[in-house]
Amino acid sequence: MTRRWLARGLAGLALLLLAVLLAIWLLLRASLPPLQGELPAPGLAAPVELQRDARGTASVHAANRRDAAYGIGVAHGQDRFFQMDTLRRAAAGEMAALVGAPGLKIDRATRGHGFRERAEQAYAALSPAEQGLLQAYAAGVNRGLQSLGARPPEYLLLRQAPAPWQPADSLLAVYAMYLNLQADQLGQLRGRMALRERLGAPLADFLLAAGIPELDAPLDGVAFAQRGPIPAPPPGWGQGGAPHQQMAGEAGQVGSNAWAVGGARRPGQPGLLANDMHLSLGLPNTWYRMALHWRGADGRERHWVGVTLPGMPALVVGSTGQIAWGFTNSYVRSFELLPLEPAGDGRWRGPDGREAPLQRQTHTLTVAGAAPQALELESSPWGPVERLDGRPYVRRWQAYRPDAVNLQPLALEDAADVPTALALAPRLGIPTQNQLLVDRQGHLAWTPAGPLLGEGPHPQLQDPADGRLWSANHRHLGGAGFERLGDGGYGAPGRAARVRERLRALDHPDEAALAAIALDDQAPMLQRWQALLLRRLDAAASGSARAEYRRLIDAPLQARPDAVAYTLVRGLRTAALEAFNQALAPSLPQAGGDAKDFSLAALNPRWDEPVLRLYEEQPAAWRGGLPELQALVDAEIERLRQRHGRLADARWGETDSIRVRHPLSAALPAWLGRHLDAPPQPMVGDTLTPRAQARSFGASERLVVAPGEEARGLFAMPGGPSGHPLSPFYLSDHADWAAGRFGPLLPGAPLHRLQLRP
Repeated sequence: MTRRWLARGLAGLALLLLAVLLAIWLLLRASLPPLQGELPAPGLAAPVELQRDARGTASVHAANRRDAAYGIGVAHGQDRFFQMDTLRRAAAGEMAALVGAPGLKIDRATRGHGFRERAEQAYAALSPAEQGLLQAYAAGVNRGLQSLGARPPEYLLLRQAPAPWQPADSLLAVYAMYLNLQADQLGQLRGRMALRERLGAPLADFLLAAGIPELDAPLDGVAFAQRGPIPAPPPGWGQGGAPHQQMAGEAGQVGSNAWAVGGARRPGQPGLLANDMHLSLGLPNTWYRMALHWRGADGRERHWVGVTLPGMPALVVGSTGQIAWGFTNSYVRSFELLPLEPAGDGRWRGPDGREAPLQRQTHTLTVAGAAPQALELESSPWGPVERLDGRPYVRRWQAYRPDAVNLQPLALEDAADVPTALALAPRLGIPTQNQLLVDRQGHLAWTPAGPLLGEGPHPQLQDPADGRLWSANHRHLGGAGFERLGDGGYGAPGRAARVRERLRALDHPDEAALAAIALDDQAPMLQRWQALLLRRLDAAASGSARAEYRRLIDAPLQARPDAVAYTLVRGLRTAALEAFNQALAPSLPQAGGDAKDFSLAALNPRWDEPVLRLYEEQPAAWRGGLPELQALVDAEIERLRQRHGRLADARWGETDSIRVRHPLSAALPAWLGRHLDAPPQPMVGDTLTPRAQARSFGASERLVVAPGEEARGLFAMPGGPSGHPLSPFYLSDHADWAAGRFGPLLPGAPLHRLQLRP
């Protein structure tokens, strides 16, 4: 009897569980967007058609630009609302109100920038037509959200309700990109200032090497400063102590590339552009591919194709049929820390000579499911206050300028040629980017787009004699050009040199040839390490293990899954940089500072130059602080054998896996969370190669296009258009991206048509 009742009870419990799971599944299915039929859309002047192809790529067809903005909003709201919500909240410092205590770290870091208030002020400064465009877009976003049968699944998990999109929120989305692309410069600036004060200019200049002469690839051909003598080591050099932070060979993750050909390289043809912007990878992808078709006020048909940022109704990179452009993060100087001088009686003298006391501001951080938290910050009439070793400084950032965000990027839609687009670059309200431009007439150009510190014109390079331009987060100019732009943490220049080398090898550049450069897996930086090892081990490799190591590294260095030589040389480089980090740690500034500001990874992405010079030249004064190269090799051999069994089995693809994950998957049980993530794949590429790749960092899009010839254009992106895990479009682009394949840039034939009716 007891067993019978127990069996009945378990059966009832199982049925109840199945009913709950079915209800959850039905609720999740209900939150998928309608793709067919008609959708009432109050506020439109004329009908808009939203098409989607077999991969879910959206195309908007509208009678005017304002209605087109509404259509873009519907697509973004249906497919990406949660992503948009997190963008605006991250910028405003309001994340904890959505996700609870885990969001407090973001809020404490960002609330003090005042971006919510700045966005409202920037919106008020827009023209009535620009405000109307953002109003139409916001109405479309909210209509797209309302079209869902249930709230997006992330809100179900968080037990939250989505708040409507507001017009000024679109400007917050741009501020979020400032945080993504420039905010790390503040810690770097703090650390560099402290390092120079602690160690002096000559030693700091050696440690913060501005370039690597044989790998520098300036666009203007102006040589950078050549190597000077190695100065004496700092006090405390090599006296032990743990490193502040393991470098893992990188300063953050840097990887975007762009390259273009035109003029003499493509006579009588449009310029040809390639771009792969690199970012932290997640699901959904940062960008949303789409095509837009509308009729301008002059009656002429307009169109563009490329990627958008969900949150803004504008093209980020792509082609308008007249011009095409791509971006790489510029890493020009974006922050200043200006000292405040004591003036007595608790007052301070600011940069403009005025005197005033400092103020304390208390911000209340709302936390979902918990009590509010207080955040106290220091401010002044001249701006937010930073303290270095207790001394107050005013923090200036380009993101604080009144014109830091605007709708000027929309003017690119009407630019007929490169000269017109170049004239717009200084007015674009975006985080300063290297912009490569081509046009239908075959012109090409480079310029920094967005605000610059200091006075003077934006540098420009137009129609170089050899018809080639390249950009890879490197220092693009020497001499006065470099002084105008400053150094905000340029990436190591090897990628730029490799892209330039590949471009110069092209006799007849076409879309396929330019696309192949995006997948290049060679790292010029490692070749110098390889040469050093081969020289040193030639005489010293007396043991069989070293002899095997030397034999295995004497091969082409390509970051391919089956590569062994690349794994060995790359690992040795990492070990040498970390040994240098540990030896230098006792000499780094610490008193009154945040240790992360003084880690080598935060200070400079170009540590290879000083470390290689120390191993190559072996100055006596420095010799005792670093382990011998042979000792590092022995340690690497032991590490690799423990991990892989044999040195010959240490393949690059097994060093790590590429993981593209949904931000909430880690909060779920593993069996459920993995269904939100893309399948992991073996490592291919590296942050030192044009195919820049790390575990959760890589190409957020790959694009090749000639304006007017978009039908020949190529495209790839991780993930897919939809942010909904049950959508067939959640990973519809991912397999091709992961395999390094390109598909057409233009959307395919429409399979779904949604009519938006006024």
